Amino acid sequence: MPVGSRLAFGFGFTSLGLVVLALVASFVLDPVGAQPVSPENASGPLSEESKRTNLEWCLNTGQPDVVVGACTILIEAGGGDPGLRAAMHHARALAYRSQRNIAPGLEDAAKAVELDQGKAAYWRTLAILRANSGELNTALEGIDEAIRRDPNDAISFVVRGDIYRVLWRPERGMDDYNTALRINPNLPEGYKSRAYAYLGFQEPMLAIRDYDHAIRLRPDYVDAVIDRGVAYDMMGQFERAIEDFDLALQMDPSHHAAHISRGASYLKLGRYRRAIEDFDRAIWLSPQHAPSYYNRALAWASLGDRERALADFVQARQLDQNFPEPPSEMYDRYRADFPAR
Repeated sequence: MPVGSRLAFGFGFTSLGLVVLALVASFVLDPVGAQPVSPENASGPLSEESKRTNLEWCLNTGQPDVVVGACTILIEAGGGDPGLRAAMHHARALAYRSQRNIAPGLEDAAKAVELDQGKAAYWRTLAILRANSGELNTALEGIDEAIRRDPNDAISFVVRGDIYRVLWRPERGMDDYNTALRINPNLPEGYKSRAYAYLGFQEPMLAIRDYDHAIRLRPDYVDAVIDRGVAYDMMGQFERAIEDFDLALQMDPSHHAAHISRGASYLKLGRYRRAIEDFDRAIWLSPQHAPSYYNRALAWASLGDRERALADFVQARQLDQNFPEPPSEMYDRYRADFPAR
């Protein structure tokens, strides 16, 4: 799964209850303009020109661990004009985020803004990292600053739309997605985020239209392919949904969300064994993921295997108390195995 993505969940129904579908929310977008530095090329006394050369090389390697190591050497070498030092901190912030190492990334992003407050991209990265750390209100302040400095930066409007969506202000988010796509009609992230918002408004056909745009612009956009499959599933077109999940798994055989969602579609088609295969794979990829156990419990119960169903219901509840208790016919045994807390 691309860095910066996270799973969100929608729900469909079977005779046994809810089935969890995995959407891949681009919250908040993958870093734009991130890249890295080579420690061996950055050793020794460094002139300003050498630092710039090393930073440029680093930004073209695409390897976060290399970026962190090389930028650390460049930063610790000291000196340099504030703009160059800001660029180093920004590059390292993006690399840390790619490693899902949010705290040091947040420190570097704040330092980049401190050194060069005029760069919209630095404010945007700071906002994204704040959002990643759960600081949504301060993230909103940061992305407002980015937009104030560059009101034609489409990607910043998408980021702000994502933040508004998570703050349960979907209408404001939709306004920002529309603005982003007016600025840049060829922005796949804009179409994907707007499509995700349409799903929240229970408008799967409009979502599919936008997912089609995103995938046409970026044919390997695996997360958009998965989410389009979820939209088809929401419309009851389970076989068509499975086609998208199959396509996504051809692109990335270990994509967790694709396995969960394909399993959910198989479950609703009554193809319980196939569903269990996908949920098994999802659990192998992420053993602490409650929805995978819950969905597998529904599949086992549909096959009449109450022992395995109960075990998975219990496991889902142990991992996440928000999941419902087993069906009433399993309740007595469930209460004995997993007393209320």
